[in-house]
Formats: sequence, C-alpha cells, structure tokens
Amino acid sequence: MIPGVRIAKADTTGAGDSLVAGLVAALLRGDEPVAVAKYAVAAAASTLGRPGGRPDLTRESLARQLALIDDALR
Repeated sequence: MIPGVRIAKADTTGAGDSLVAGLVAALLRGDEPVAVAKYAVAAAASTLGRPGGRPDLTRESLARQLALIDDALR
C-alpha cells in the first residue's frame, strides 16, 4: 500500500488522469512495481492542489510529493 499525501486539496478534477499518466510514465521507464505506484500517487497529489484540473507534473513537484510519500512510509 502506498499512503496518500496530505495536501490542501483545491480540486479533484484530473487527479485520476494524472495518476494514470504517472503510472504509464513509470512503467515505460521500467520502474519496479512499488516505484510505479509511488510515482502514480505523486502525480495525482500534484494535481489535487491546483484548481481546474491543471496538473503540476514538473520534476520538482513530483520530487516533493515523492519525498512526502517516502516520509510517510518510514
């Protein structure tokens, strides 16, 4: 199980699409299953904090979310 990231949610629009995009990107990179799941959750979390379904899928944003996920897993 991968924990959700606690963030201020602005809008859920696009979070599922971002989750799938993160999943596909990590699978295409050949990541291991746990890393794929973490990347997908990070992509969804990066979208939840923005209104209107406009994702923030930059490397910086995804790295911040991945760090939060790693902290939650410890």
